[in-house]
Amino acid sequence: VGGALLPALGLEVRSTVDIDLVGCGKKEMGQTLEIMKIAEDLGLPIDTINQAATYFLNKVGYKKNDLILLYKGRKAKIYRPSLELYWKLKLNRLSETDAKDCYHYFNYCLENNDLFDKRKFLKRLNLLIESESSRDKSIRLLQLKKQLLEK
Repeated sequence: VGGALLPALGLEVRSTVDIDLVGCGKKEMGQTLEIMKIAEDLGLPIDTINQAATYFLNKVGYKKNDLILLYKGRKAKIYRPSLELYWKLKLNRLSETDAKDCYHYFNYCLENNDLFDKRKFLKRLNLLIESESSRDKSIRLLQLKKQLLEK
């Protein structure tokens, strides 16, 4: 759900040093230690597996239709977030990197004919713009709004 999503989709727009993996159920959430062991066996620091995303995913809430199947294997399914869920996860902080991620994921979703409610996005962006006190973050929000209006 984080920056590692973009390279996983073939978008080589930036590098990242951690992988945000989130289990959708209790069983999957309990597999965190196993995933960290795999990372360690690969020579990666265990904090490469970032579990903070689980907290934020539960905080913003998501529905089953926010999960788009990316890969289905014999024992596992991997999903990517809907555009709406991805932006929900990024917009509150909206660092420069977050804004770029939102921009690139938006374009990816358009190219893949993902459905999204443009009016709902604009309403959310307008509310965030009105309440934002940071000039830099306001500029990034306005840039995302402009991108949304142009498409």
